[in-house]
This record gives sequence, structure tokens and C-alpha cells, in this order.
Amino acid sequence: RNSSDPQDTLKGGEKQVKKGKKGFTLIELLVVIAIIAILAGMLLPALARAREEARKMKCKNNLRQMATGMVQYIDQFGKGRYYTWPGQETAIFNGAQWIVSMYWTSLLNEPDLYLCPSSVDDNDDGGELARQFTPLRPIDCSYAGRNGIRGVIVDKMPTSTAMMCDDNDDPENHDDGMNITFFDTHVEWTQAVRASDMATEKPIDQLQN
Repeated sequence: RNSSDPQDTLKGGEKQVKKGKKGFTLIELLVVIAIIAILAGMLLPALARAREEARKMKCKNNLRQMATGMVQYIDQFGKGRYYTWPGQETAIFNGAQWIVSMYWTSLLNEPDLYLCPSSVDDNDDGGELARQFTPLRPIDCSYAGRNGIRGVIVDKMPTSTAMMCDDNDDPENHDDGMNITFFDTHVEWTQAVRASDMATEKPIDQLQN
């Protein structure tokens, strides 16, 4: 058989190609792993920030919903005032109890509304919110409400008056500030190194955890 047969040449070429194939070396593999680790290190903080921004937005929506519910109650059922319980006009409730009384009255009976998604608080799916006229646990509500010594909530409050805000006790809801809702139901984000540092500043001084 002729040694210059094309078939033999083709087979010899295939053998050479097969012999030339090899896997990644250890150094190449380590370089690839290092590149992946660097990319992950760059992406993870960005993802964490994006998640926190989404939680801040949900927190803002919670406050807006609660403020809207309270204003609607004042306008439609409260004769210009918000009472913490029907027939209990003289009852004094401070801070978060003003907020949670909306759960007692079934005005807003969604337990998650009373928890900031960035908070570690847990109201046991509303079980702890249903205790009427009893002291709240610190973890039952993630927000601060109207300070009782400043009087009841009425429909003539200036729109610049703060109604509710993020809890400013440790542990704070957010690391870099807080959401504040006002009596016209708009919500503002206020930047701060620590939310607790704002507790004595206007308009937060009107609110209590």
C-alpha cells in the first residue's frame, strides 16, 4: 500500500492533534479562581446595597400606608381626632402604641406593616399586636409614633408635623438614616450617621418609640 495514501496522512494528523490537547495547568486554574473571587468581591457589596435600598422603599411604603390609614380614619370616623380605641378618648398612649392601636381597631390589620423590613423586630405575625391597652414589647413595632404628652392627633395638624418615623432605638432600622412621614402623608428620607442622634432634633422630637 502506498505510504503517501491520503487516509494515512489524515490519521497521522488526527493523532498529532489529539496528542496536542491538554487541560488547564494549576497556575491557570488559580488565576481563573482569583479573577472570579475579585469579581465576586466587587459585586457582593453592590448587591447588598441594592437589597437595602429595596428594604428602605418598602419601609417608606409602610409608613405612607399607615399615615394614610390614620388620616382617613380622622376624616371619616374620628370626628377630627384619632382615638386609640372607641370610647377611650382620655386614654394616654405614647409612641408606638398610637401606631399599633390601628391594628387593635382593625383599621390596618396587616402585621407586616408595623415592621420595617430592615429591622430584626418580630411581632409574632400580629399575635403580640392584639394585646389591647397593654405595654408593647420593643420588638412589636419598628416605628416611633406621636408622643402622648403633645396631645391627641387631630386633623388640623400642620403638614410639616411629623406623624411617624423609623425606630431610633438600638438596634436601628437603617445604618445611615431614617424615613419620616408627615401629616400630609408624604415620607422623607433623612440622612444621619446614627438615627438615635436625631431623637432630640426637630421634627423627630415630637415622636417616641
